[in-house]
Amino acid sequence: MNAFDLLVLRHQGLVRAVLHRVVNDAHDAEDVAQETFIRVLRSAGRFEGRASPLTWILKIATNLARDRQRRKNREIPTVPLDEAGPERLNAPAWTGPPAALSLKETSQALARALEMLPFKQRAALSLKIDAELSSAEIAAVLETSVNAVKANVHLARRRLIEKLGERL
Repeated sequence: MNAFDLLVLRHQGLVRAVLHRVVNDAHDAEDVAQETFIRVLRSAGRFEGRASPLTWILKIATNLARDRQRRKNREIPTVPLDEAGPERLNAPAWTGPPAALSLKETSQALARALEMLPFKQRAALSLKIDAELSSAEIAAVLETSVNAVKANVHLARRRLIEKLGERL
């Protein structure tokens, strides 16, 4: 097994977890994760070692996620009427037994709330919680200051509490 294979094995789970929260779509997260490791392989010779390999990989991943988010924001979403859910048709959805769906509903509400956060807040929070990076490491990944990271994490948490209240 070569060094690249070891790098992928060691970090792919965390990269996917962070990307899943940042892009909030499993399919897109997988695509961005694959593109991340392709970019890592292509640019391995340019790795200078000033940051840890994980920080470097997460920087590539979040930059790709940001680019994908920008492209998505430019697109006009269309959903065929036969694929639209009850919320799109203003019809009440069947919620099933309350106890069985409370965790699922909370997870969905969290995903929706995360999706509404600005990219830097969502990315900073995910890197803090999922990757357990320090504020300095997150600042390096997002190319911002430590104070900006702290502010983004704080604002993201505050907005999630406002949106989800008791569910958290």
